[in-house]
This record gives sequence, C-alpha cells and structure tokens, in this order.
Amino acid sequence: MKLPNGYGSIYKLKGKRRKPWCCRKTVGWNIVESGGMVKSYPKYEYIGYYPTRKEAMDALIEYNADPYDLIHQNITFKEVYDLWSEEHFRKLKQTAHYKAAVKVCTPLFDMRIADLKLSHYQKVFNESGKNSPTLNNTKNVITGMYDYCVKNEILPVQKREIISYIDTTCGGNPNARPHKNFDSGEINKLWSLSEDPIAQIALIMVYTGARVNEILNLRKSDVHLQERYFHIAQSKTESGTRDVPICDKIMPFVERYMNSEGKHLISSNGKQIKYNTNFVPYLWIPLMEKAGINDTHRPHDTRHTFVSMATEAGIDERIIQQIVGHAGKNVTESVYTHISMEAKLDAVNKL
Repeated sequence: MKLPNGYGSIYKLKGKRRKPWCCRKTVGWNIVESGGMVKSYPKYEYIGYYPTRKEAMDALIEYNADPYDLIHQNITFKEVYDLWSEEHFRKLKQTAHYKAAVKVCTPLFDMRIADLKLSHYQKVFNESGKNSPTLNNTKNVITGMYDYCVKNEILPVQKREIISYIDTTCGGNPNARPHKNFDSGEINKLWSLSEDPIAQIALIMVYTGARVNEILNLRKSDVHLQERYFHIAQSKTESGTRDVPICDKIMPFVERYMNSEGKHLISSNGKQIKYNTNFVPYLWIPLMEKAGINDTHRPHDTRHTFVSMATEAGIDERIIQQIVGHAGKNVTESVYTHISMEAKLDAVNKL
C-alpha cells in the first residue's frame, strides 16, 4: 500500500537483523548543481528501527498523529549529558564529582536516551563496583539530565519517573575500606610528634574536620588569625563553602604555616602540596609509620574523627554541620540558621 505524499516511508533493510524494518520521514531536500543541471534529493530523519513492518507502521502513524523532534529522538545519553552539564556547571564551583559519577554510565554513552529503560541503568549500577555515595551522585546526575530532557521536550515527563526506582545500594566496591576514626591513643601519638610539620597537618585536620584537599588548597589570604578562623572557598559541595574555627590547640600550627613560604597555607619550599602525588605517598604514610599508627588509616578518617569527637563532647549538631560543611536536614537548618563564629570557637575549644 502506497503511503500518502509527505507521510513518511517504511522499508526493509537487507541482511539478517534483529530490527530490519526502517521507518523514516522526509524533512527537507538537498539541492545539488552539476553540469549545469540542478537536482534535488530528499533529506531523511529516521524515526526508528523495528522487528516487524506492523511495528514500524504503528510508529509512523503515532509520529504523524503527534510529531516530535526527530533530532532529539535520536540524541544519545552522552549528548544529553554534554548539553545538561554545559548549562548546569555554570552554576557550580566544583564539578569533578559529577564528572567522576557519570563514568558509571559509560556503557550507555552511545545509546539513544529514548531507548534506555530502568533495566539498562540498574545493570550498570549493579556491575559498577562503586559504593552508594558514588552511585547516589550518579543517580543525581541522571535525574538532572532527565529534568533537562523534559524541560526541552526531548523526553516525555513519564520517562523521568523511572530514575526514582534505581537502586543505589547494589554496587559495592570489593576493594573499599570503611572509614575508621582515630582513637584517643592514636591521637595522643600524633600529639607526641607535634613538633613534626606533617603531624601538625594531621592534627589541624583532626580538630577542624576539613577535608584534606580543602586544607591543601587553602590560601593564606583565606586565613584570619585575629578572628581565629579560615574560609574554605574551594569545596566538594555547595554547602562546603564555609568559615571554619581554629581552636586553641592547633593555633600554633596554623601560625607556623602562615610564616612559611608560598601562597598556600600548606606548602613545601613555597610550592603547593598535591594530595595524590605528594601528600599520601611521601608525607601521610611515613607519618603513620613514624607514629606507629595502623597503616589502614586514610586522611579522610580525620574528618570522621572530628565529627565523632564533637558529638561525644555534646556540641550542637547544627554547629557541627556548619563547621564540616554538611547540608542541614531541612530548609530552616540549611538556609536560615546562622551560628556566630564565637559560638563555633566555644564549641571546638571543648575538644
């Protein structure tokens, strides 16, 4: 049966294929001039490929009843991510965790986002070998991408609902090691080496709860000795941008580093110390060996240690949240609650 002009066409591809029936639509014409003659050739956009002629015809009928953007219909997961991130990242200071999280979905990059189902996402999550925090970040990225698709009419709103059903507790990294607090004996061992500049860095982290990269990226211009705090301008999260009190115990260490060379608070011969290339292999691991501390401790354990110490000291949870840069549980805590630096200093001096 011949279809009406402009309606579209269906034809069968050669060879053995799972979906041999092609459905396409003429969307324009290419004009070619050759040898004094002008010829026109149809320009096609493809609606899709189907196992049977009936399914291809149903798709063509559905398209003609409610036309959608054929260019968007063929857009891949990676192309949507690129469009979404270009728009979304302009609002953020730190984007590395988003870029790392989306790598979980690498097997889906070249697939049309319109074809992706819950089973596709769940499979890559299950096989990722990643733990829940990374998978939660990945799910947040995908949610943002689907919001972008709905807003720009790339996907219908119903498609967005599938993301809520992705299970992020299923990956599991077999090589993952849980964070372990420094106990009081281990903290005392660090204090026994308090003349050691590297032990001083560890103690600064223990008594501020700052992430190791926040300390290593800290510039001297962001340290306010007289007011007894430093400002974290570069952080992993939006709530991580904050003012951190400097308690009496570690003030001498901060003053020592303020009098050293370089623009950054922590430096070696005036040069910034990098986490992976310098800090862990050449400074952290030798410090743990020198102090006789369990070699499974990682720098991030100091942050967990601070939260535990502060909790045990009876410090208000809202103060702890603002010191370490955790988002509040609700709008009142995260937006309207302002705690003075004086209150924060009184709190950390209890440790």
